[in-house]
Amino acid sequence: MILNNLKALIIHLAVCLVSIIIYRMFHSVQIDWVSAHFEQRHHLIMIATACVSVLIAISLYYICANRLLAKQDSLPKAFMSTGFVAAAGAVFWLNAVSFNFLSVGGTIFNSKLWMFYGFYNMHSFYLIDEFSIENAYVLLIFSLLPSVAMGFGLHHKKKEIKQL
Repeated sequence: MILNNLKALIIHLAVCLVSIIIYRMFHSVQIDWVSAHFEQRHHLIMIATACVSVLIAISLYYICANRLLAKQDSLPKAFMSTGFVAAAGAVFWLNAVSFNFLSVGGTIFNSKLWMFYGFYNMHSFYLIDEFSIENAYVLLIFSLLPSVAMGFGLHHKKKEIKQL
């Protein structure tokens, strides 16, 4: 189970690296818009791209866990063997929340601690950026996505057939 958690963390960091590359591809330059119409159209395209990027990240978590992690007997064990990624994300979140006061409704203030949290959850950063999500409690959900996707990928792993 410990080895699965370490592998899950490596998978998470690899998917975050892929997400950084995707984010940089679409946000490499700032464009000065001629009209608000084109700016709105571009924003809608970027939102769609951000949603697709999160779906790709979730798929990568699922597939990598299915292929690379050791099979667990039950769904709770599968989630426990990938839970370190969510626990680390929750620690980053708790650190940012406890040292950065929230306004009414959980809206975050600009803080460097939230930047570390964003880098750890780079798989969702593109979506967070495009939707301008500033509610700290909503951001916590993004820490759980990798572990949930890997847990289901691990749970649905096919049993290996022993050959004689």
